[in-house]
Order: sequence, then structure tokens, then C-alpha cells
Amino acid sequence: MYIRHLAALLALVFAVLFSSRADAFFAPPWISPENSVPGEMISLHIHGGVCDGIFEESGYPQFTQEGNAIRIRFYGQHWPDGSGDLLCAFPVGTLVYPLGVFPDGDYTVIAELAYRDFFGIPSVLTIGVASFTIAGTPSADPAPVPALGVVGIVALLAFVLGASLLKLQVRKAGVLLLALACLPLGVHAQDQTIRVLVSDAPGAPTPAAVLAWVNSSPRSPTPPLEAFKAASPLGGDYLIPDRATGDFLAWLNANPHSTRKKLEDYVLLSFAVADVPAALTALQADPYIAEASEGPSYTFSAVALLDFGIGPDPEPLGGNDQYGYFAMNIDRAWQLASGYALVGQIDMGLHEDHPALRQWTGSTYAGGNFIKVASRDVGLTGRPAQASFDPVNVDEKKPMWIDPGACTSVGALLPPAVLGHGTHVAGLLGANGSSGLNVQGTCKHCGIQMYKTAYVTCYSQSSPAQLRPLFNSDGADRGQAQAIDTGTQVLSMSYGTSLDGMNRCQAYRRFPECLVLAYGQSRDLAMVAASGNQKKDLNFPASDKRVISAGGFEENLTLWDEAPTCPPSAPSECGSNWSKLHGSYFFRLSRVSCGKSLIMLPQVSAMDCAAGV
Repeated sequence: MYIRHLAALLALVFAVLFSSRADAFFAPPWISPENSVPGEMISLHIHGGVCDGIFEESGYPQFTQEGNAIRIRFYGQHWPDGSGDLLCAFPVGTLVYPLGVFPDGDYTVIAELAYRDFFGIPSVLTIGVASFTIAGTPSADPAPVPALGVVGIVALLAFVLGASLLKLQVRKAGVLLLALACLPLGVHAQDQTIRVLVSDAPGAPTPAAVLAWVNSSPRSPTPPLEAFKAASPLGGDYLIPDRATGDFLAWLNANPHSTRKKLEDYVLLSFAVADVPAALTALQADPYIAEASEGPSYTFSAVALLDFGIGPDPEPLGGNDQYGYFAMNIDRAWQLASGYALVGQIDMGLHEDHPALRQWTGSTYAGGNFIKVASRDVGLTGRPAQASFDPVNVDEKKPMWIDPGACTSVGALLPPAVLGHGTHVAGLLGANGSSGLNVQGTCKHCGIQMYKTAYVTCYSQSSPAQLRPLFNSDGADRGQAQAIDTGTQVLSMSYGTSLDGMNRCQAYRRFPECLVLAYGQSRDLAMVAASGNQKKDLNFPASDKRVISAGGFEENLTLWDEAPTCPPSAPSECGSNWSKLHGSYFFRLSRVSCGKSLIMLPQVSAMDCAAGV
């Protein structure tokens, strides 16, 4: 058992840092609806990104009103034009902030951004000014004004913009062996998903009954939940639409309080973005709802791979060019851990026909570790499926239907312009050393089971507009659960979020992302996730005590830290995240013992731990 987990640890080291270049911008803010009457919810829209981002921060947004003048101050980051490759890599998106309901009158809204400049000096940027007029007959059914605590604010963000990227480069100071870049991505601009766990209290509707009403047309005038009277969902589906049958279903029904049964019962309800605050508040107050929440803004370890794509087969490396392979002493490790394992990789897909990953070349066995038949595309979980959607095709280049707009003049099936992360990580996990490329993965016999958890969307404000992969956090939860169901022994989660950090699953044990970790622990899985690259506390899920945190080291095996040019408060990526809980630089990899669960200090290697050090 110990050897298997040592192999899992060696198999799950991944690294990549990339960036893009563009100009800073915030578009002029606007108000919706355009023609408002008393009692209608008024919302402010702010579109931006690239060199400008809005973050979650305690005490923000700050809302003040004097007469008919309204001032909203958000918190984030602004880099002047020309910051270029080093700093400008925020994703493009739109924040939708409900202002409230107002009586007749003419109103002016001033939107501002509080930030710190390159030297850490507090500054304020005026994003723009918007105005609106309230006139006419009051709305018959006014929308409730949401309470805006920290959690409420997060629920109001249609897009969370944040975190910068650095380009992968070979530096004299040392390339990062395990560096994990972070780029938060937003949700779909037109609708947004709320995850709902229906209570098993007497009188509560079943999940099936809820979905039957939501997806019926016409709907019955009596909804199964009182919450639907506050905001009506656009549609819904199960978090895990591949429903359990046979003995597995019988086991779930016999264990109604198990983590897997809760995951089976979770439903995903989509709402118009403007309806999300009211819907979430009503669902959380409904006596028949055990849990209602929005998914975390997960980020791939590096998603803006603008300098990298999947093209012709790569040229072979020189014999000693594979960074870190010899420093990790993998050949010796294989003498102790050369068995077989199945790795469930939750990622954006991979290059299915890469020569170092494919199992077969024609009728000749090539020896690659990618197992297509065990893989699945879950990127459209909770979203309308496309007619051409192939659930077993997990290629990163997989095209998706894009409606006419900034990215295409006519509707067409198009691949993303930004890709490569999943292939990169899969190669680190289990590239075939006999492929002729002189590249060897860290696990000798690890089958790679890819769960593709991204779908393609158009970022119209980049220059030029680009098709990019959008992270689907619901798809990640589904992918983890189904990977565990089908026998994976290791979960590779090269992504994360800073939201709620260390205590997320202590406070939200019934959230899907916490249930899947509990499910994995119950099956004795090794689970590994990205630590983050901002020299801050560990990202989630890496911060969870059940998860192995993978971060970055320099060539001399010290933890990656670009101090003093990178203070801990800096928003740029300049050091590996670490566990503040223990007050020192190390990775808390689960419990406190070697082998199955080891604490990895910079001076203690996995091989030392295996040898009993």
C-alpha cells in the first residue's frame, strides 16, 4: 500500500507557467434593464480583463449613496498599458452587481476600483459612470434586494476576474519543477448554475420530481419548491446524469446518508444571471433544501497557453534535457514502485494521438498510457448538450459549436485557440519513454483516465477575439465521482481556487467539491492538487487535509520564492503557495507519516520517506 502511494506521489508532479500580452481595459459600465420602473431590480454591468481584474475582498464592494448619486468601489488590480507579458493576463469577463430597487428619479452610478500599484501603494481608479432613470408604474412583483455579505457578494459575480500569469522560461536561477499557474475563469454570460441538494425530510419532493417540473412544458402552476416562486429556473439536470443502476443503485438506496448518495441526489438548476441572487437566497431558505450553492471559480494550473498549442509531433529532446527527472531519482524509485495504477486526470483534455501518450500506432502496440475507453468528456455538465457532442472524445482540440459573433461570422464547429495544459500534465504523469522523444513520465505503468472538464467559449474582448476553454466546476465534481466509481486509484487535480482556503470543507461539508473528497478518502485514493503560485496560503482543494499539495521547487530543491522582489501581498505569481497554518514552508500532504501520507520538507525526498527516514 505504501509503495502504491509513493508511486502515486511521483506520478502526480506537474508544472507550467504561461502568459499573454494585451492592453488594459475596463469597458464603460452599463445598467440593466434599460427602461426601469419602480420595484425592478437595477443591476450594474462591468466588462473588463487582460490588465484589469476585480477580486473578492473582505469589505468590498463598498456601496454609498447620497441622494441620487451612488458610488460603488470594488477591489482588484490595475496594470497600466505596457505591462505586457509579465503582468497582463487577467481573463475577460463581465461582473453583474445588483444595485437594488429605487423610486422614481434620475440616478448616477460611479464605479471605482481600489488597488495597489506595482510598489504596493494604495490607489483608486475610476472605472466609469453610468446613469439610469426610474419612471412609470411599479412592478407587480418586485424582486427582493439581496443581503450582501461576503458569500452574497460572491454569489453576485457573473465573472470573477483575477490572478496573473508568467511565461514558462528556463532561468539561470532554476526552472520550476512543480509550479502551478492559476487563472480564474468566469461562468457563462447568459445563465448561471446553482447546485441544489434536496432534503430527505418528510414531505420533501424527490430530486426526480424537482427536475420533472423544471423541465416540463407547460409547467404545473404549483411548483414542487416554494423557492421557485422567487425565481424560476431555466432548466435543470443531475450533477451526475449517468444514473446508477442495478447493484450500485441498490447499494445507494441502502446507504442514504453516504457521500456518494448525496452526490447522486444533487441537481443543477440554471437561472438567468440577474435572477441568481434571489434564487440562491430563496433556495437556502426553503425548508426542503438541504444545501444550495454556486460552484467555486476553479482555475486550471495554466489555461492561457498562448505560446503553446498542439501541432506537429515534437522533436526529440537530448538525452539529459528532461528537467527534474534525474533530480527526483525516478529510476531508483521505480525499483520500489514499478506496479500499475489508474490515474483519474481532471483536466481540459489531451492530445489523444500524441506519440508519447497513445497506446497503439495502427496495429502496433506503442506503449502509451492514455486509456481512451476509460475517459469521458464532462465539460458540458449542467449545460445544454450539443447535437454533435461525443462524450468519449476528450481531445483538447475538440471543436464545439460557436454561434455567430466576435469569434466567427457564421455559426460553426470550431476548436479552442488556447490549449495544451492537459497534454502537458498527462506527459508528466505517464509519458511513454520508448516513444523516441526521450521524454519519460514519472509513473512507469500509470493508465491515464482523462475527464475533460472544459468547454469552448468566445472571449470577444481579447485582441483578436479568441476561443478559450472555460472551466466547468460541476464537471470537475462529476468527473471525480465517476473516476472513483470506475476504479481510479489516484486523482490528479491540476487546478484550484483561493476561495475559503483551509476551512472550506469544515464549513461546507455537503458541497459537492467536499463530498467528492470524502468519497475519495473512503476509497483510499491518493488525491493531488495544485498549491498555487502567489506565495499565499494553499489553494483549495490542495489545502484540504485529505489532499496532497504539489507546488514549485528551484533546481537546488528549495521552495520556489522570488523574494525580495515578490512580497507575499503581491498579486503576481512569484512563489509557490505554502501552508500558513503550520507557519513554515512545506506541503501538508495528508496526515503526518511517511509512505501512505507523508510530510514533504524541502530537505526530505520521497525516496528518503520510502526508506524510513
